[in-house]
Amino acid sequence: MTTPSVAGASAEEATSTVTTQAPKAAKIKVPPGVGLDYQSAQDLWRSAGLHVAPAEDATGANRIPVIDSNWVVVSQDPKAGSMVEAGSFITATVKKDSDD
Repeated sequence: MTTPSVAGASAEEATSTVTTQAPKAAKIKVPPGVGLDYQSAQDLWRSAGLHVAPAEDATGANRIPVIDSNWVVVSQDPKAGSMVEAGSFITATVKKDSDD
């Protein structure tokens, strides 16, 4: 039995010469989360196509937000308006509503 040919080349040769390129990741504009409660900011960022990394405590006490809606975003990285690849991570610095 003979190997079928594609444009004068065997199927094995034709397969080995095919190259594929990964599609470029889409760029998205980072939405502003500063001033929002942490839960709302996370919802906004995720709907834009970002992954949310664990938040950092603005007081330096290394507290972990348990009820996200009781925390306010005081800064974000990357900053709002930045153009990043879809699926990039964003990190918020947060403080409790009751912090001074």
